[in-house]
This record gives sequence, structure tokens and C-alpha cells, in this order.
Amino acid sequence: MNAYILGREEPEYSIDVGSGEWCSAGHFSDQFYYYKYYLERLIDGSLYLKYRYPFARENLLHYLQNTGEDIHINLTDMMGKSAQLRDNYVQLLDAAKSFCKTLPPGQHEFTSAHVNTDDFISSDPDLFYAIGGYQYWGKGRVQITEDKYKNTMSNGSRLCSYNLTFQFKFFDRYNWNVSVANSGVRLGSIVPVNDTFMGRFHQEYLAREYNIFGAIESEVKWHD
Repeated sequence: MNAYILGREEPEYSIDVGSGEWCSAGHFSDQFYYYKYYLERLIDGSLYLKYRYPFARENLLHYLQNTGEDIHINLTDMMGKSAQLRDNYVQLLDAAKSFCKTLPPGQHEFTSAHVNTDDFISSDPDLFYAIGGYQYWGKGRVQITEDKYKNTMSNGSRLCSYNLTFQFKFFDRYNWNVSVANSGVRLGSIVPVNDTFMGRFHQEYLAREYNIFGAIESEVKWHD
């Protein structure tokens, strides 16, 4: 559902527990210290990963840098890889335009009534390893102006022009679900990716989970 409501307050996105509290193990082991060293060299030195899995590579390296700092991704580039993400953007924008047509003349601000969810499992391997599942929503500000010269159609409906500033918002928590057992895979047939294994770096103070944000702003004008 792509419902909108009037107001400025955006819907609340959710953050799952991932690997739990940072440094929950209280210390790091020599074993994982060396694992991290070799992983970073392997990831950074692979031209195949750099060109075939650019998003997954960058996000994993940021995790291993252990800062926990938020990152802001380029959604335009991501939409170039994923028709699914583009479709979600278009659907939210179309729903926003339909919502605007229910409003009276004047200036209005609105947001999605709730957060939507989707994933890249079947969309793009690079984005699947980089993001997995994600949350998204829309918000906007519209100026509606009634036509002063011919303000009604033959059916009595008013004629208006619309100037919409629309934002498509994106969020994901880069983390590892250590509570779910899985056999794992190899990123690009090179890097072992397993939730329990990768989450252990976060627990041992050697890496840190973080938030990923993205936004695209568009200005759309139309009239009845």
C-alpha cells in the first residue's frame, strides 16, 4: 500500500538486532584479528569484486573499517542496476500525484502513512550482497493553484495546476543476522559470506554495523 497522509513527520523505519551490541564479546581474538586482516586485503585487491560487485565491496569494506558511521548511497546509480527499485520509486511518485489531486488549492506537506519493504534477492546480485532487504517511503510538498479563468470542467470538477517537490527515501541497516543458521556463500566466489562468521567481527570490536540512507528529490509539474 502506497497511502499518504498530510504532515511532515516521516513514518518510522525499523532496525533489527543484527549481531547485537557492538563488542559484546568484550575483546577480540587473535584468530578473528588475522581473519579481518586477510579479508581486507582480499577484498581491496580484487579487481573482479571492484567491477562486478562495487556496492557490495564498498559496503563490506565500510563495515570492516569499524567506524559505525552512516553512509548515504547514490540511489540514481542503484536504480540503474535495479528495475525493481525504479518501479518502487515510480509507484510512490504516481501515488503521490494521485493524493495531491484529492487536496484543495494551497500548499500542503505529506508523507507515506507507513514504510514499505522490499529486497534485492531476485533483482541484482551486487545489490543483494550489498543491501539484501530495504525499507522505503515517500514525502512531498505541493503547491496547488486553481485556474482562475476556467476553474471547472464539464462535470463540475475544478481545474488546478500542481507543483510537487517529491522525495523518495531509502533505509537499510547493514548488519548480520547471527540468530539464523546458514551455510553462507562466497561473494564473487572469493569472499566467504556467512552471517555468524561476519557478525562475529562486530561482536569482537573488529567491525561495526551501520545505517545506510538514500534519497532522491524530484520536482514534478502538471495540470488538470
